[in-house]
Amino acid sequence: MKKFIVEIVTIGTCLFFISYFFIQVCFVKGPSMKPTLNNNDILLIQKFNLDIKKNDIILFKKGDKIIIKRVVATGGDTVLIKNNLVYVNNKIFDEINTKYAGIAKKEIKLGKNEFFVLGDNRGHSIDSRFSKVGIVKKNEIIGKKCL
Repeated sequence: MKKFIVEIVTIGTCLFFISYFFIQVCFVKGPSMKPTLNNNDILLIQKFNLDIKKNDIILFKKGDKIIIKRVVATGGDTVLIKNNLVYVNNKIFDEINTKYAGIAKKEIKLGKNEFFVLGDNRGHSIDSRFSKVGIVKKNEIIGKKCL
């Protein structure tokens, strides 16, 4: 019995360290990332080696909220939303209709370790366009979606 308890405690400790430092399971809530991610989808989030690039899907914390969005621009990039399109460095990022420009109605220049994020379902997403999310700082990022 003592050996069994030691094994359970060892396994539990290992799982805790893996989930705390390396991989986290999270659940998608809401429609903001449709069609890529749907409500109640389960994701594995990589918490190490966080070399964040455009198009990565990241998990980050703003205030008391945990948010999942797509990175559209990284440090040094410029972002502008005009004519319902997202421009990164004066080139169209994608063809998704983005009616609300929010803080990106004027060109934004991202600093080092800053990220501009959007939901894939732009009509139902609170993201970097809104001041309550705004620009995401590297220290707010929890991890990125595993492949």
